Amino acid sequence: MLPAPLTLLEAALWEVHARLDEARSSGRGVTAVDDEVKATIASYLAAGPEHVQALRAFLMRLDAEISHLQREHSRTQLAIEAGEADRLRFRAHALNAMKAAGATQACGVTGRPVISIARSQRTLEVASPEQLPEKFRHVVPEQVRVRERDLRAAVEAGETIPGVLLVEGGMRLVVR
Repeated sequence: MLPAPLTLLEAALWEVHARLDEARSSGRGVTAVDDEVKATIASYLAAGPEHVQALRAFLMRLDAEISHLQREHSRTQLAIEAGEADRLRFRAHALNAMKAAGATQACGVTGRPVISIARSQRTLEVASPEQLPEKFRHVVPEQVRVRERDLRAAVEAGETIPGVLLVEGGMRLVVR
């Protein structure tokens, strides 16, 4: 724990940090506040050991805060991935149950359909983008990108393009 004068010195750094954060989140940018940050750090380094100790404490707490945020980000990312997997699982089971029951829709308390089965849009499968005619490719160095909208329109119009199939979509669950 820092002595009271050092705590006040550190608190002043947190106030500058808050102004920097507010400038960033407001969209004004950090350039104007950055000059204040530079001046504050320079004055702390020149002011003596108490100020240097407060700057050290501030920097260490900032490091700890970043570590905490990184751990929280990892935990949140795992929760999102688990939630997405659960969503897919529940939707797949609901779709299978409706198919097994021969139902195309299920009604809610109002009597209106709230869950239904719909056919997914047909998907375009491109076996080898490198073999596509130039008008359907967008070449990025070391990477070939497919102009899918143009390619889809051409295939749906009946044009035969080597390495391209238009695959019927499967079933999907619609929840309203």
